[in-house]
Amino acid sequence: MRKIHMLTPLILALCMFIMMPLASAKMVQVSDLGAYRFVERMNFFAKSLDPHVSIAEPLHVGRTRPDSPYDIYAIGQKYTVLSLFCNQAGYVSKITIQTPLNTNKGWNNSIRLCALAVAAIGASQSEFKVLFNKKRLASRHSSDVWCAAANRRIVLQTYPLKRTVVLRITAYDQ
Repeated sequence: MRKIHMLTPLILALCMFIMMPLASAKMVQVSDLGAYRFVERMNFFAKSLDPHVSIAEPLHVGRTRPDSPYDIYAIGQKYTVLSLFCNQAGYVSKITIQTPLNTNKGWNNSIRLCALAVAAIGASQSEFKVLFNKKRLASRHSSDVWCAAANRRIVLQTYPLKRTVVLRITAYDQ
């Protein structure tokens, strides 16, 4: 028992040493494209789906508050809203997809839009599989993968918000 108490500080120090680089990761923009070009890229991948999907041009909503750092662009699909948050440079910084909790059609549309967004970011097929791993997402409500093409870590989060399910895509530099 005494050995365990002596090893505890060593284990904590080791964990801090390993986790320190992860703790210093900074949130970065998801894509180096603006909202309209990002949706064009999503449509490029949507052409390969069966049945064929077409995503409308995003509506520029503007800023929700005058001091907000993001311009919001929104796209509506049946039971689903995709929001692109663009930084002051005009690039897509984060993405949210919202759908009501109780609609299967909305859930299917939100997953489809999420997959198209991840494809537009540049994730490879193997990176895509890691990000959308059902066991990982179900147990942690979060999944992440290093996207080589985008040169950033893509994080996919799912969480309920009132009577809505929200999918959120963000990116980090490590």
